[in-house]
Amino acid sequence: MNNTHVDLKQNGGISMKKLFALLTAAALLLGLTACFGSGGDKPATVPEPTLEHTATAASTTPAEQETETEAPNHSATQEPSQSPLPIYTPGDIKLNPGEDWAGENEASYKRNYRLIYYRVPSPIVDFAGQEGYVFLEEITAKADGKEIPEMLLVSYVKRFNIPKETLEDMVKENVEINLRLGLDMTEEEYEVPCVDIIYTFDNDIINEYYRRG
Repeated sequence: MNNTHVDLKQNGGISMKKLFALLTAAALLLGLTACFGSGGDKPATVPEPTLEHTATAASTTPAEQETETEAPNHSATQEPSQSPLPIYTPGDIKLNPGEDWAGENEASYKRNYRLIYYRVPSPIVDFAGQEGYVFLEEITAKADGKEIPEMLLVSYVKRFNIPKETLEDMVKENVEINLRLGLDMTEEEYEVPCVDIIYTFDNDIINEYYRRG
């Protein structure tokens, strides 16, 4: 039988160790090629933009740069300016003849303002319930026959911290009641409070508006 075994060493071939090393290197090369492409070089990667990078980029856009050089315009966010306060002109309210006095009996005094100044009309007077009635009686008692220190409704609003919107709703209800009853609100007896005047909380403005004249 012929010996067909080939001795690689004897024929000047490659040793098993070298062959194994070559195969290992080839496998590594194939793995790298699969990961980074046929060129064998890892492509440059672009990092994901962070919030800081985004803010920086946005701040350098032409539109933003132009805005930064201009004076800011807040007209879109500003609240509209308040309407001018109403002004009372003598004759706007028809005064009740012969009713120049406030209070009762020996506590009576010549009043300086129209009747609404000394009243808290319905349904406003019911806002604080019994506590509200007691509060109003205390103010009258402290006046002791003299002019009260401020409009009664103003004191009531302050004491019970009534929001302007709430008072507006109650005044509207008061107006509806008067209309149903056919009452003339240009007469002093049925005058309704002016919410805008009251919420100035400025007694000079309030007293001037409600002066009797």
